[in-house]
Order: sequence, then structure tokens, then C-alpha cells
Amino acid sequence: SCPALSNGLASSNGLKEGSTHTTRTNVTSLYKPRKGHRHFKSRSEDCIFESTKEEVRAKQTWLQRVTRSWHYEWFSGFLIVSNSIFIGYQTQTHAHDSASRVADGLP
Repeated sequence: SCPALSNGLASSNGLKEGSTHTTRTNVTSLYKPRKGHRHFKSRSEDCIFESTKEEVRAKQTWLQRVTRSWHYEWFSGFLIVSNSIFIGYQTQTHAHDSASRVADGLP
């Protein structure tokens, strides 16, 4: 796993501003999984060194690698935008059809 996470450090530099000094913050105090939920797994992007990134990637499942890729993010974004355009078109068509039916005196 990533050294920053395994050493119990939080934030980008592992330091938390104190009133008179800086202190290290323990990650376990920031993340407490609920009963029945999996523990936090580090992401390769959270690691600084290439060797630790490769180590984290090796431990990820196929689904984790797919869903964290930029291809998946772009495809998901495309689907969301396409769906919103379709919903807008469908709503406009139904509104136009309803207005035409009312103008013709149909229910």
C-alpha cells in the first residue's frame, strides 16, 4: 500500500496545523467504517512513488482498475449527458404532442 496511508498520515503532507506546533494525524481516526462495510483501500493516485503505485495497482481487482480509469469516467460522463439530452427531447416532444391534442379538442 501507499506509504502515506500505511504510516497513518493524512492530507498531502501528513501534517495538521496546530495552535503552536504541527502534529501528525492518524488516518484511522478520520475514517471509521460502519459495521459490515469494507475498510478503506488506497488508490494508486494517492501514492507519490511509481513503485508504490504499481504495488497498489497490483492489489486492485479488475473492476477497481476499470472504474478508476479515465476511459470509464469519460464513458460514464457521455452516458449521463446523452441521457439528459434524451430526457429533454422526450419531455419537449410529449409537451408538444399534448398541446396539439388540446388544440384539436382531444383528451
